[in-house]
Amino acid sequence: MMFRVAVKMPGKIEKSLMSTAGSLPKHRFAVLKSKDIILIFLSNQVKGKIVNRYLFLLVIILIPCMVSAQTHTDEEIALVFSGGGARGAYEIGAWKALSDLGFKISGVYGSSVGSINGPAIIMDDYKKVRDLWFKTTYLSVMELSQPAEDLLRGNFRKLSFKDYITVIKELWADGGIDVTPLKELLTEVISEEEIRSSKIDYGLVIFSVSNLEPEMLYIDQIPQGELIDYILASSNFPLFKRQEINGEVFIDGGVYSNVPIEMALKKGFKDIVIVDIGLPTPVDIVNYFTRNTDDSFKFTFIRPREHYGSSLNFEPEISKKYLVEGYLDTMQVYGYLQGEKYYIYGSEDMIKEMFDSLNTEKQEEALSILGVDENDNIKDLYSGLVLPVFKSALWTGYNDKTGYVSLNILEELAKMMGIEPLSVYTQKELLERINDKTESNRFNYPIIGFINRWRYERIINFLEYLVINAGDQIAQPEGYDNFINQLNALLE
Repeated sequence: MMFRVAVKMPGKIEKSLMSTAGSLPKHRFAVLKSKDIILIFLSNQVKGKIVNRYLFLLVIILIPCMVSAQTHTDEEIALVFSGGGARGAYEIGAWKALSDLGFKISGVYGSSVGSINGPAIIMDDYKKVRDLWFKTTYLSVMELSQPAEDLLRGNFRKLSFKDYITVIKELWADGGIDVTPLKELLTEVISEEEIRSSKIDYGLVIFSVSNLEPEMLYIDQIPQGELIDYILASSNFPLFKRQEINGEVFIDGGVYSNVPIEMALKKGFKDIVIVDIGLPTPVDIVNYFTRNTDDSFKFTFIRPREHYGSSLNFEPEISKKYLVEGYLDTMQVYGYLQGEKYYIYGSEDMIKEMFDSLNTEKQEEALSILGVDENDNIKDLYSGLVLPVFKSALWTGYNDKTGYVSLNILEELAKMMGIEPLSVYTQKELLERINDKTESNRFNYPIIGFINRWRYERIINFLEYLVINAGDQIAQPEGYDNFINQLNALLE
């Protein structure tokens, strides 16, 4: 029997722990080290007093490790926000996740809506900027007639031919959509003085129509008192009225560089996090590939798994989805969530744990449901008999690491059954959701349903058997409740 401690830790604490472990008697402990995990094994075959003393020593060292296990307090980053219009709440969710993880943001650079979110990050008032996005509608950022609003919303059936002509005339006569409400909103929310006095650097991208040239401006290059005007210039979507500053006309900076990584690089940042909710321009692509060959730079991209509306779909409910998605995608990028189609907390293979917890008789029953016979030559029944069935059902490519094949199966079944993806699950919870689906609504379409029934029915029955016979023996992953509370607090 062994005691086991596993923890992610910063380098300094890791050295301290390894040094302490190295002082223990060699035959009484073992250390297994990977890229970001250290396992300390202590044998309990020594006298109780010695074990307790060593464990007490390890606890003293591990307490600060556990506190900092979910943080990156020593990591200084630049944050680059792309353009993406109404999807901007995604960037706020990503920032909140980075903040919760303890990153130190020393520079924020953005184009289009990214130039709007940048100052909000610098002002560091999550609830204020969150509520701003949750209250943002078409009419809070634009002055629109009803036909024009219906057109932007995609309510084409409500529009008559006459309405289309009216909208075209309005846009032509007015030179585009009037965004005076957006200017008033930004003036109310953004404190130019606070942005200028902050230790966090800020920059944006604009494109001069008058001179047909782009500009990447840092806060110290933007004239005093004109920050809001330059933000409006950077976010001047082509359908909007052109933004004019001192006689010079500007259009959205995203037409030149929608993902201004170059601004962070010019300021000397090596670790750059890019929240990309739009489309890169040719300039962005060239800049990225030119720099990506240099190992001294670290680029971390955070992108939406799903899009819930167009870049002009200003709906509070959609903004809420984007904010949550931005938070979860960031947590997934940094390894705190698993899964490619769903957000899964915990990395243990719970299907394996449930199967291994069954006695020999019930394991045989489970295997018979799966359509395989026990083989005395196979010591690990799960890896040797269960996983091959999962792999054959997946057909297409999957992650072949043990533990991920089963996760792929769960995600495939959950997607097929229409289980909500924008939520956090443990593997056990996702498995229970799958089993909650009745046979009548598991497969909704006749032909596809027949194929999926043929591919997955034995697996579904096998998983149902595991839940009934071993589900109660599987505990929630450590820290799951705290993570859910943290997630729920995003919208409170």
